[in-house]
Amino acid sequence: LTPWELRGLLERIFECYPVQEGAELSIEIDPAVTTAEHLSELRALGFNRLSIGVQDFSEEVQDAVGRYQGASVTYETYTEARELGFGSINVDLMYGLPKQTIAHVTRSVDRVIDMGVDRVAVFGYAHVPWLKPHQRRLEIYGLPDSQTRWLMSEAAREKLLDAGYVAIGMDHFAKPNDEIVAAYKHGRLNRNFQGYTVMNTTDLLGLGAPAISDISGTYLQNRVRLGDYMSAVENGRFATVKGVRRSADDNLRSWLIKSIMCHLRIDYDDAHARFGVNVPKDFADALAQLAPLEDDGVVKRLDDALVVTEPGRLLVRNVASAFDAYLDSRSPAESQFSKAI
Repeated sequence: LTPWELRGLLERIFECYPVQEGAELSIEIDPAVTTAEHLSELRALGFNRLSIGVQDFSEEVQDAVGRYQGASVTYETYTEARELGFGSINVDLMYGLPKQTIAHVTRSVDRVIDMGVDRVAVFGYAHVPWLKPHQRRLEIYGLPDSQTRWLMSEAAREKLLDAGYVAIGMDHFAKPNDEIVAAYKHGRLNRNFQGYTVMNTTDLLGLGAPAISDISGTYLQNRVRLGDYMSAVENGRFATVKGVRRSADDNLRSWLIKSIMCHLRIDYDDAHARFGVNVPKDFADALAQLAPLEDDGVVKRLDDALVVTEPGRLLVRNVASAFDAYLDSRSPAESQFSKAI
């Protein structure tokens, strides 16, 4: 979209969904296609937070994944955004990419620290060619093994902590004065489809194909193919094709999983106060699945809580998966480890 097309689209959306004064407006941008004019229009429309996707600054790694985004372009975009008054800027990095080494990861983290970004997300590349066939072509370059991926994650983590950033949840880091740090420390951190947030979100409306919405206790998905989505909208039909209303058990398990992912613990008294459950008794099977992770020091079972240890942050998804009723009953340590690392 040109800057003016972007403005037209957003103005139309804001006509349908008025923005409250003081609202947080965030958008993810690609420096390779985002111009100063785009940023200016976004700022004029009230956007105050940016997310910049980087993955890795190395040209060798970018060439392997087909992403061409020079470091200078990213710096220019970041500087322009700061000058325009964007209050918070975060950068997304990845480890486990084709041709990537631990040195590549640490150099990328160093550059992000030097830039002074407010928040940093460090994600592991998910290689799922059975879901995304185009990823098979990346295998010719070789992919880091699980041990190397672990070392990459730990190297990035140590760099960011040494630079003064605070670890948030599974894979996020923020400066100490960031509001998300206060939310984390006071137990107010939340999580939705968009990631971690300080807002106690209720409804989430997804626009476009194949966006997912979370409205009034129901998950909804729009049509997957763009042509089908456009046809439905242009002919005045709903673009939503499927949905599922969450049960009471779904809501309980959602809270348990969010507690693990946001606060690295499940407080048994809190769970009882909210849902009337006795976690050690009612979820004995789930806790039993975590025995291998407990033996490895990933979790601790206390009298009043289940706690993820500091070294266990990278395996938070494994811990949370034990409470997911829609996964198989195998031990998370056995069935999910390779996917998490």
